[in-house]
Amino acid sequence: MYNTIENPGSVVTGTRWRGLIDQRGPSGAPVWGSVSVDDARGSAYVGTGQNYSHPTSGTSDAIISLNYRTGEPN
Repeated sequence: MYNTIENPGSVVTGTRWRGLIDQRGPSGAPVWGSVSVDDARGSAYVGTGQNYSHPTSGTSDAIISLNYRTGEPN
């Protein structure tokens, strides 16, 4: 299994509800579209969308190559 966000919600980015509730990020980086598979390389390629909140992550708006047997990035 691969998560597109490391440590989701680990950074306080502001407050809401009159300063009573912390806003946190990063969040998001959803997979957009179909996954492409290269059987010869054992790789799966996924495209991600934008983060839903700040701070942005290196895995948003990206194409990620994963080993489809282990789930680890290539």
